[in-house]
Amino acid sequence: MNNFFRACILAMTILTFLQGKAQVTLTKGETIAYLNKKIKEVSGFKHPKLQPVSFAAEYLQEVKLSDNKVEIIYTYIGDSRPRTYKFNPLFITRISSSEEKNATTGLVYFDFNSMTVLQDEINIKGPIQNNYAVFPYLIGDGSNFEKIKKAFLHLQALLKAEDDPFQNR
Repeated sequence: MNNFFRACILAMTILTFLQGKAQVTLTKGETIAYLNKKIKEVSGFKHPKLQPVSFAAEYLQEVKLSDNKVEIIYTYIGDSRPRTYKFNPLFITRISSSEEKNATTGLVYFDFNSMTVLQDEINIKGPIQNNYAVFPYLIGDGSNFEKIKKAFLHLQALLKAEDDPFQNR
């Protein structure tokens, strides 16, 4: 009987340890909320390629998800209309960043193989199709780009699993 209790205690200890090591998986909504937090961080900061223009704190900086399409919305000070990029994350082929020396903000670029992005900007009359999208971010501690990239890759994996739940079985 004494060995039985020892075995039970050992099994419970191992299970507790393994549960502590398990990673938390965010939902689509939680991932979008995280990306919203990241895009709002740029409000009021300048981008070196756009000096002296900065991201407008008083206007909308937002990431939305609707019908499995992401919509990135941001506004520069002086713009009368926000810039928007609407796309399905499943079609992203490459994620890269552009950071200027001594800059506080950078840009994440999403590349696509075809013209699957709807882009709308102040200088364009109505949305046009494009093969890239842009996400402004605060460089911060130097890991923000990787965090945003991981969030989009996670969102992409969630949408793939939803689209074909038996792909990895």
